[in-house]
Amino acid sequence: MRRGMRLTAWLATALVAGLTCVSRAQPATTAPATPAAPLSAPGVPLTGPGAPSGSGGSGGAGVVEPTLDAAVRRLILEAQELLQVEKAIEHPPVFSRPHPILKPFGPASAVPALMAMQGRLTDKPVLDTYVRWHLMEVYKQAYPAARRDKGSILLDLYNHVTEPEPLNIPVKVEYVYVPDDLWQLYRSLISWPGPGTPSVVVGYPPFQRVITGPAALAQMPPEQVTAYRAAVERANKQWEINKKKAAEIFPKLKRIDYPENVAFNRRLYQAGQRLQTLHYITRSYRSELIYEMLKTGDPKMLNMVGDAIAKHLEKGSLIGFDMMAYVYLAAFDGVLELYSPQDLRTFANGMELIGRRFEGYRSYSGHTRNFADYAFTLIVSLRAGDHLIVDQAYNAELNETPTPPGNK
Repeated sequence: MRRGMRLTAWLATALVAGLTCVSRAQPATTAPATPAAPLSAPGVPLTGPGAPSGSGGSGGAGVVEPTLDAAVRRLILEAQELLQVEKAIEHPPVFSRPHPILKPFGPASAVPALMAMQGRLTDKPVLDTYVRWHLMEVYKQAYPAARRDKGSILLDLYNHVTEPEPLNIPVKVEYVYVPDDLWQLYRSLISWPGPGTPSVVVGYPPFQRVITGPAALAQMPPEQVTAYRAAVERANKQWEINKKKAAEIFPKLKRIDYPENVAFNRRLYQAGQRLQTLHYITRSYRSELIYEMLKTGDPKMLNMVGDAIAKHLEKGSLIGFDMMAYVYLAAFDGVLELYSPQDLRTFANGMELIGRRFEGYRSYSGHTRNFADYAFTLIVSLRAGDHLIVDQAYNAELNETPTPPGNK
């Protein structure tokens, strides 16, 4: 019995510890998982002869760890085929992080990863987001001291975030029946010629309601019920006649299949699924940029975050709430300790003005929310100077110059 009690207590302690770790973690940045893509790609060999030289990894004989440049080229290949429909993709995308090709890269590669995120990477800005979303996972490992002067780069990346647009590609016809005139006649014959579903309105305004189906017959006058049932009888007789005529016509029809259109529609559907995931990636990447900007400790970033939140709220976009969620996360993680009390009070005053502008329940991207209520706790906490929760472990690193580990 005592052994069972000790085991139960251990499990309870482990569960509490696990929940605590989850509550301290950043919002999930893993999209719906897909099978990992092979790491080798045309023009970007990662193993064997001709592989790009690494910085001396611990791989086995004949295996050379990829350089960051080679990893970026691989990500670009995946991004360029992300919305491809005309032919099958050769480099399947990876919608989970860290990307297998980026696992070897540690904190020492964080700043180079940020540098690699700049500029145009593909022929479409929205596809650049896929590459940057993966590279962001490397940059998030940066030491606090390496973040301080990166605010302008992060701001430029934020200003170039582009929302995905619909594909607007029509589905192709997969088969037809010929001759067309007989096919149209056949379709008209097999269409149900019934009188429709009975319906009746009961009650008085504003308490009216519509009853449909068999239950409506009980609410109809007897003469209407009789007329409806007579119409059903006539429709049933006509349906039997139509079925016989259709059965005579169908053997005269010939079906022509277009397998290439079937394959095209399948690729179109798959591209649509990837586009849906790209929406998630864009939303995640944009919010992570906000969080990383706050981690620079630059007071200008506070003003920029407030302006960006107000801009999205004016457009009725839920993105403003996403950004506010990451401001809360920064407070929970102790990141706001990087700022002086005066900077935080100024930021709180600005957020109060935004909250008053958007007070009350409104529709944001189809969701009814009240931004003033959402921002209230943060505003009050910043003015009180308690900053919600302080992550002492993070703050302890701020004035240290850690020795880079052996990884890249």
